[in-house]
Amino acid sequence: MKKVLLRVPIILIAILLVITFSFVGCKDEATEEEAVTEEEVAEEETEEPPAEEEEEAEVSEEPFVVGYIPRAFVSVYFVTMAEAVEAAAAEKDGIEVRVVSPVDQKDVEGQIKIIEDLTQQGVDLLAVSVNDPNACVPALLEAQAAGIPVILLDTVDPLPGIEVLSLIGSSHYTGGIMTAEYIAELLDGEGKVAIIEGVAGQYANEKRLEGIHSVWDTGFPGIEIVSAQPGNWDRATAMSVMENIIQANLGQQVVIGMNDGMALGALKALEDAGVLDQNMVIGYNADEEAMVAVKDGKMTATIMQQPAVIGMTIIEIAEMIKEGRIDEVESLIEIPLILITSENIEEYLAE
Repeated sequence: MKKVLLRVPIILIAILLVITFSFVGCKDEATEEEAVTEEEVAEEETEEPPAEEEEEAEVSEEPFVVGYIPRAFVSVYFVTMAEAVEAAAAEKDGIEVRVVSPVDQKDVEGQIKIIEDLTQQGVDLLAVSVNDPNACVPALLEAQAAGIPVILLDTVDPLPGIEVLSLIGSSHYTGGIMTAEYIAELLDGEGKVAIIEGVAGQYANEKRLEGIHSVWDTGFPGIEIVSAQPGNWDRATAMSVMENIIQANLGQQVVIGMNDGMALGALKALEDAGVLDQNMVIGYNADEEAMVAVKDGKMTATIMQQPAVIGMTIIEIAEMIKEGRIDEVESLIEIPLILITSENIEEYLAE
């Protein structure tokens, strides 16, 4: 009997040990399963996105770059055009403008270097107002050979030896005719005129002079040009030229400045000499300061070329090319000229 009782505790102890080890084993297996599950979740959470999604995120559309090259910024005319180009580009998606200017309008080599640099940079469009039509042609041809379309600004006449995508601007010859006919009316066909020219030999200057002479030389022999001197499109230079004309006492009744800056320089010299009331001053470009002078009765007239319209047109063409519609670009876009006088100044002068 004692032997039987002794076996019972041993059996109970054995059963307890088996239960304990089974529980521990199950717990270890559960812990291992949980660990595996956590590792799988961590791997899933840290798994990199598919390669295609990465590539899509990295690819971004390259901007369409317009290289805008004025003749120089000595004239408000080109400043206004540049501001219009940049403002119009800012309203379009994916169009960027690089504005680079020569030192002055006599800086032919500097402008050629700018054309070459922008060609090397691989811009998508070149918009240029050339200082020397003949000298710039080789650089423009190189740009075309590199696949860059070229548009010329401030002209309606093609350059020799090159066919560009588009010509955008006003006729300087027509502007000269408009000026001459208006002055002939003011003088009733007879009187003395002093002309302060731009840069001698430069396209815009020569075309405007041609237009003036085409009217006076054949139709108004009573109009005499008593002085014609270069002011190089510069206000201070024109003021100095006008001072010399006043001292020479040539008896001019009308002074033409081939741009508004020079007209305003001449006006200042006439004011300082106390003889403004004896002269009528005619400008060209319709810069805001000149239009204010017309409104105030100090200047008689100016010719508006609408440079802001030219600037906006550049970006319209850029967008057409960007969208694959280059065939729709017109080869000649002529911007109308407007004679600004006291009679219509309120219509065009901004408040």
